[in-house]
Amino acid sequence: MSKAKVALVVGSQSDLPRILPAKEVLEEAGAEVSVDIVSAHRSPQLAPIYLANAEAAGVDAIIAGAGLAAQLPGLLAPITHIPVIGLPLTSSRTFMNGLDALLSISHMPPGVPLVSGGIDSAKNVALVVLRFLRHKDGIQDYLEKVRQGQYQEAVINENQKLAEGKNEAMGTGFDKLLKEEEILANQF
Repeated sequence: MSKAKVALVVGSQSDLPRILPAKEVLEEAGAEVSVDIVSAHRSPQLAPIYLANAEAAGVDAIIAGAGLAAQLPGLLAPITHIPVIGLPLTSSRTFMNGLDALLSISHMPPGVPLVSGGIDSAKNVALVVLRFLRHKDGIQDYLEKVRQGQYQEAVINENQKLAEGKNEAMGTGFDKLLKEEEILANQF
C-alpha cells in the first residue's frame, strides 16, 4: 500500500484559514498534504501547470476551496483525472455567506466531474476524501477510530454537562449509566 496524497488549493491567501482544518484532519490520518494558491481569475494559466505537477506527484485527490464566484474548482475539474472536491468558502465581500460559492460549485454543466462539500466544511470534506482513499496506508484504521470515538465522545460530554447542572431539567441519569457501563471502554 502507499500513502494517501491530497492537494489543497485556494485562490488567495485570505482563503487559507478556512481550508487548513482539512489539512489537520488529513495529516492526522497520515496523508501527505500540499497547500497551494492558484487563482482562477488572477492566474488561470497556472492551473494546467499546477495540475500537471499534481499528477506527476501522484496526488490522489484535490480539495479546491473558493468563495464568491468559486470558479477555481470548476476550472480544475474538467482538465484533470484527479478527483476534485469543491469547498465553498464564506467571504466578507458578499452578503450571501458562502451560498454564492456553494451554488457555483454545485451547478456544473454535464460532463464536469465536480462535487461540493458544505460551506466552510473543510473537516467534513477531508473525511469524505479519506473515505475515498481508505485503501491507502493507515487511512481505514483512522476512519474507524474517528467513527467509533468522535460522535460517541461528544454525546457523552453533552450528558456530563447535563449532569453538572448545566441543564438539569433535561437530565435523565443517562450520564450515570454511561459511567457505570464504561461504554467507551467495553463497546468496541
